[in-house]
Amino acid sequence: MSERQNIEWKQNWHDDYLKWICGFANAQGGTIYIGKDDNGNISHLTNYQKLLEDLPNKIRNAMGIICDVNLQEEKGKKFIEIVVQPYSVPVSLRGRYYYRSGSTKMELTGVELNEFLLKKAGKTWDDVIEERATLDDIDTKSLTQFVEDGMKCGRMPEVEGFSTIQILDKLNCKPECTTVAAGSISKDSDYDITIDGKNSSHIIDNFNDIFISLFKARADIIFDTIAFISICSSAKRSNACCN
Repeated sequence: MSERQNIEWKQNWHDDYLKWICGFANAQGGTIYIGKDDNGNISHLTNYQKLLEDLPNKIRNAMGIICDVNLQEEKGKKFIEIVVQPYSVPVSLRGRYYYRSGSTKMELTGVELNEFLLKKAGKTWDDVIEERATLDDIDTKSLTQFVEDGMKCGRMPEVEGFSTIQILDKLNCKPECTTVAAGSISKDSDYDITIDGKNSSHIIDNFNDIFISLFKARADIIFDTIAFISICSSAKRSNACCN
């Protein structure tokens, strides 16, 4: 049995290996064997009794998780098995997050950490509540485009001459609705509506360019573009290029 995504061998214990346990817990779980070399040969632990007493509490105190710490013996040589279960919630070690990918342990930072935390919470970036956004950030041109397209499809009530607030009220998207990274979305709206911000760079610090592709089939791209503009305008541009 060789090292792989869910198996790690260590000849002796070092507290730095808590990072490996954290990585397993944040990924698919795994097992760390203490007392085996890189080839899987048992080197025999002389301090196994102390490790059996110390490791469970050390892991729990550092990360707040419980792992099975078992003593194993083969051909008269003893080694320790630490079984780490995958956790549905993020597990941190002293405020840092680690993840097991392949046979590598890596620390998550920046965008990777944001994506990881959102995934563990069962959310995507556009579910995140943005307290700094207001109705003033809504792009009226995007809203107008949304209304025009909705009326052409017969999915929009009559709102001609209405103000932005009146239109949102008509759609049951009240000013006190939840404000998220993608715009203003009502929790109880009768419509699935997302309105782009006219200048959201001051709100969404890590906003990336929008990649837009139109497919004829699963692997047949008719048109693609990169844009930092409203989703409504981007969709219209994509359709225009294909007609």
